[in-house]
Amino acid sequence: MSENFKSVSDAVVFCEKWPRGLQLQAVVVPPSAETQELTDNEDADDNILTTFPKPRCYVSGRVEIHHKISDFDAYEGKKSGMGKKLKYQQMETDRAVIWKAVNAGYLHDAEKEVKTPDMTMLKNCLQNWSPRDVFEKFFDEEIITHIVTETNRYGLDTLGDNFSVDEEEMKTFLALLLFSGHYDLPEEDMYWQFTDDVYVPLVYNSMSKRRFRQLKRCFHLANNEELDKHDRFAKLRPFLNLLKKKYLQFGVWSNDLAVGELLVTCPGLNPDKLGMQNTDVEFGYKTFVLVNSSGYIFNFALYDGATEQEDCPVEDNDLGCAGGAVAELLKPVELFNGKCVFFDDYFTSHPLLCYLKTIGVKATGLLSILRSRKLPLLPIEEFAHLRRGQFCQVN
Repeated sequence: MSENFKSVSDAVVFCEKWPRGLQLQAVVVPPSAETQELTDNEDADDNILTTFPKPRCYVSGRVEIHHKISDFDAYEGKKSGMGKKLKYQQMETDRAVIWKAVNAGYLHDAEKEVKTPDMTMLKNCLQNWSPRDVFEKFFDEEIITHIVTETNRYGLDTLGDNFSVDEEEMKTFLALLLFSGHYDLPEEDMYWQFTDDVYVPLVYNSMSKRRFRQLKRCFHLANNEELDKHDRFAKLRPFLNLLKKKYLQFGVWSNDLAVGELLVTCPGLNPDKLGMQNTDVEFGYKTFVLVNSSGYIFNFALYDGATEQEDCPVEDNDLGCAGGAVAELLKPVELFNGKCVFFDDYFTSHPLLCYLKTIGVKATGLLSILRSRKLPLLPIEEFAHLRRGQFCQVN
């Protein structure tokens, strides 16, 4: 069950009314996809490239507090600032977990179990490639053809039979977009101006401004007649699925993996954007990623507020939003035996660790005391005085 709030402060007031020891999960949910207008037009000036993100308080959406319902007596709390008593049903307590102290050890011989991936063929394949060759291995002809097909489809519907674009012209258009991301100018028109301080011959000689604007207007990644109205990223989904396949074309060639989150910046206004403090990009599209120690992305998933995890083998528990993201990212990973996943306290929970154990994945993560399920470890004050290398273990 979930409770909806318009602000974080209201959600905090609600959480403070619950007794300690009961697990609540706060989720920032973007607006429902059904309420968003599926339009190809944006209320913004395309010529202005310098954008300033709005404060986080302008992000539309809601905050949900997820909890489980049981037959326990209702808990009465007073709404802050109003004297009126409200009755809330108490969530079910965590499933009983029996912990016991054990000696440190491994259930299997780690050296025999873990097989180091053979990187010889991959190195021989990549060592003679130029940066452009590597880029085109991901943005290959399949993706370019898909973009051309959908752009022509939308262009014919919008501009009529006079519009047409081929693969080579689309590559030029994409190259100009990438170039404009590295060579910043305040306005798009400046790339075609002849003044000494902003004149860019590379752009001017590659494509006219009128043609660039026309392609930008008709640029499309999905068929409007086949959009899933329940999918917030329906206009990107076919392209994202192709891109995921390109990331996995070399296989998962690392045993040590990490799950994290990042924000993908993008100009324009969209209610699906979120804000995160203390990050390089403080405002953008939240994305969960599965990477190795060198930062190579094997899989990714855009955050859309979904919290349900289907076919979860963990008894009496779903994995929640964060745990479900980990399970989703690991789906394409084959031969789990020997893989180890690392994540922070945002993802770590007892149901997730149980799930990873069932599929043969080892996991290491930070654990919040609120998710510990009364884990009988040393108190935090005593942990602070332990020397390096000392530990406490239970099972």
